[in-house]
Amino acid sequence: MPRRFALVVCDGPPADTPGGRYGLVPVMREHLSRGCVILLDDAEREHERTIALRWQTELSTSHELIRCGKPLIRMVVTGHRVRSMLRTGS
Repeated sequence: MPRRFALVVCDGPPADTPGGRYGLVPVMREHLSRGCVILLDDAEREHERTIALRWQTELSTSHELIRCGKPLIRMVVTGHRVRSMLRTGS
């Protein structure tokens, strides 16, 4: 696996999988480079919008809804919170 990612597309796993899509950030946090774009598919679902809000808080960033055919959520990792969580072990 690459050490750093500049783009991550989250289109799974299904919501009934333990950890679900939410698990992307806790598992990948140390690999998300500053400026990394995360695209979360299925933004019409309430569950995915809730995940985006949690990621937004955990990564100290913001997100936007993009309506281009099938809606998706886009967020950009600022890098500040990612590094500070690594240092504190959170």
